[in-house]
Amino acid sequence: MRKLDVRVAQKVGALTGSYAIDLFLCGVMIHQFVMWSANYKEERRFNLIVTACVVTAGLAQSGLNTYYVWHLLVTGFGKYIGLLDTLSA
Repeated sequence: MRKLDVRVAQKVGALTGSYAIDLFLCGVMIHQFVMWSANYKEERRFNLIVTACVVTAGLAQSGLNTYYVWHLLVTGFGKYIGLLDTLSA
């Protein structure tokens, strides 16, 4: 492999691995929230608001991560120099 290919493979491997873990943990978070909201109907209002805010922030982060991976791997397909510049920052 050329030096450029090795650098791209190292960066993209870490990116896709962390993205897969993020999606898995997002599913766990959604499952926990649904189970919690179904079983604890009479929770304090403060706890409901904090939990909803945290879940919303987690979903927003996963959505932004999805957009970032899409931008790097789909929109910029074949532009490895640009990919390296973006990932090295």
